Amino acid sequence: MLGRQISGKPIDHAIMQMQFSEKRASSRIKSMLATAKLHASVYKKMDPLKLIVCECIPSASSAGHLACALC
Repeated sequence: MLGRQISGKPIDHAIMQMQFSEKRASSRIKSMLATAKLHASVYKKMDPLKLIVCECIPSASSAGHLACALC
């Protein structure tokens, strides 16, 4: 459910959505998105204003976790 909510959105908008979400997994997803944004800008030299959450799918390795990809 949360994955569909943020897929296709700019990363800053997705982080804000997770900040105001009352679901238990939202804090973990928000932290993951913030880390991904930092790594993309520092290590990959990507513009953080242009990052978009391409997709978020449930992780097969552990229940209740999402794997998200940035564009």
